[in-house]
Amino acid sequence: MINHKWINIVCIVITVLTLVFTGVLMNAEKLGLKAAAEEETTEDAVDTLSEEDADPSWNEESAVVIDFDDPLSVKASSNLFVDGNLYIVTGNTYVLSGTLTEQQIIVELTSGSARIVLNGLEITNSSLPAIVVNAAQKVTITLAEGSENEIYVSGLDSEEAVTADLDAAVYAKSDLTVNGAGSLTVTASAGHGIKSTGDLMITDGDLTVNAEGNALMGKTSVQISGGTFDLTAGNDGIKSKDEDGCILISGGSFTIVAEHDGIQAAKDLTVSGGSFDITTGGGSENGAAHTEEMMGGFGGENGGFGGGRGRGMWDAEAGSTDGTSENDSLSDGSQMPEMPTGGEMPDMSEMPEMPTDGEMPQMGERPEMPTDGEMPQMGERPEMPTDGEMPGESADSGLTEETGAEGETTEEESDSYKGLKAGGTITVSGGSITLDSADDAVHADTVIIKDGTLEIATGDDAIHADDTVEIRGGDVLITESYEGIEGYYINVYDGNLSVTASDDGMNAGGGSSTNAFFGNATGGGRTARGDATAQGATAAQENAASQEETAPDQTTSEAESSEKSLQCLAIYGGNVYVNAGGDGLDSNGDLQIYGGTVIVDGPSDSGNGSLDSGTESGGELVVSGGTVLALGSSGMMESFGDSSSQVSFAVVLEGSYAAGDTITITDESGNVLFTHTAAKSGNSVVFSSPDLQTGQNVTVTAGSMSTEVTLSDITNAEGTSGGGFSPMQGFGGRGHQG
Repeated sequence: MINHKWINIVCIVITVLTLVFTGVLMNAEKLGLKAAAEEETTEDAVDTLSEEDADPSWNEESAVVIDFDDPLSVKASSNLFVDGNLYIVTGNTYVLSGTLTEQQIIVELTSGSARIVLNGLEITNSSLPAIVVNAAQKVTITLAEGSENEIYVSGLDSEEAVTADLDAAVYAKSDLTVNGAGSLTVTASAGHGIKSTGDLMITDGDLTVNAEGNALMGKTSVQISGGTFDLTAGNDGIKSKDEDGCILISGGSFTIVAEHDGIQAAKDLTVSGGSFDITTGGGSENGAAHTEEMMGGFGGENGGFGGGRGRGMWDAEAGSTDGTSENDSLSDGSQMPEMPTGGEMPDMSEMPEMPTDGEMPQMGERPEMPTDGEMPQMGERPEMPTDGEMPGESADSGLTEETGAEGETTEEESDSYKGLKAGGTITVSGGSITLDSADDAVHADTVIIKDGTLEIATGDDAIHADDTVEIRGGDVLITESYEGIEGYYINVYDGNLSVTASDDGMNAGGGSSTNAFFGNATGGGRTARGDATAQGATAAQENAASQEETAPDQTTSEAESSEKSLQCLAIYGGNVYVNAGGDGLDSNGDLQIYGGTVIVDGPSDSGNGSLDSGTESGGELVVSGGTVLALGSSGMMESFGDSSSQVSFAVVLEGSYAAGDTITITDESGNVLFTHTAAKSGNSVVFSSPDLQTGQNVTVTAGSMSTEVTLSDITNAEGTSGGGFSPMQGFGGRGHQG
């Protein structure tokens, strides 16, 4: 009996401990506990919005109701007292209406939270914020359903406001939530619109904010799940400036016109839903003029020393070395093009017009050539800051700051005019985003696009990452850019991507790394290659989910390494179209294609190539899957290398095809393997497809010209003086960095 008794006790204890442990796990989130794996996730910021934040209801029986137009309703009590201003000192619900002039609503709670319901309230103040939260755990501003509320503040640059370090029309030294189905208009002719020194959380409401500074600002985070926003800012539209400050947006409709950045997070920015129309710095038409690298052009048709830009050496009036002297612009189009099953691409938006007389526009001084024969060290862009900022007084991650009276910071404007900007990672997994920016449209250390729609026009880079750009899905339409996509590593796994660029379409060679002329100064290890061909071939045959698991991961250990590996542009799947005035697909290291459909309407001038790998740095141009068509001039033409596992060919035609001519590849039985309408003139064709097999003959037809190609090897060439070429032979290598 004794043994049975102890056994029963032990069983009871085990049962109780199991129930307690299960309860802890089930309530881990409420207790603030997280699994180790979740803590290690850096891709997505933490969402702390609760059901309470989204709930606009209140207890009308216990609420304090005040109509400022009825003096009898404004009475001092245990909940509040009046001293010209309305002071709220006890946690409760306060329903406010009427008009306040030169007065404030001030919240000073010793503990707890308060709810302020705006139910037809108008506040005007010429020297101080309209609503100030000096002390509280959290304050919720609820916009009563159907109500219209207005706040006008004009003197936040006054001595009184600066001394008190109060620089927003609505200023909370606590967490601040805005919800409800009413409307609120905030006008701040000086200072910010709505600011929280903690978390700013918005779940609903119709908000119009016009501020000289930032429109919406949460120091530690801004989290938005719904609402309608019309934001006009003299500085940034939405901002989180703390060192670990993040922004999470899962819903809402946004129209943002900002003199500087549209949405800026000091650390991570995550967009999973919502619709956005963002204009920064006056839009793409206000982009800075770009100084072209005028070094190269030593290569050319007969090979030799690989060129840099080469444009400065090309005379369109006298005719280019490959016989292509015209620069045809494209017809206008604003819709995301449908990727054709037969390879035919629709018209894209208009390319920047090139001079007709062959003269390059004056872009700045040409670098002085040394007299001692020593080549100068070249960078990506002459004298541009390494973080991609616009030239100006500062190139920081936000604003220059000065310490205020209470340890807070006042802010001065920086020269940054980006659409979406983060110091860490930008993740887009949903939503519809339209960006028109003077500076980079999307700029971060790492940019990850999983889903959603982005339509981009920019005066600089459309998508720029100091480290890695990953496109795993969604629709990305870049209608205007200097460079389309730039990063140290670029990986495309899936999605529909259309790029129009006046310079390079996609460029793996930028980022924050400093590289010497002719490649990687550090000579770091390789990225995806080694067993890249096998990995890439596998990835090309699998779906997008599998590709994410099997494709080389360049966002973790390599990104954290102080000495980075060779730059890499890799395409594993998706539909990719590039129309570039410079290089089409450009890598200062490896350029690898493992899957998808890739079409490049490359440059018509001889100073750039449709495909450009960093052979001078030890990089390779590899195709191991997918369908690739690259068109353009032959002056800086490259073909796929012998490390490829899929058959390809390169052809230099006897003459030039024109914009609008149809390029067709047929097999020896007359079956059409691929067809595409050329967007610009050129005389070269590079093609690879799983349909190509060694031992076949294929015919390339361009307009009225036809050339037959015998596929005798993995890589094949036709129309070259040497009967074949590698990326550093026959057409000149590349010395250019970006």
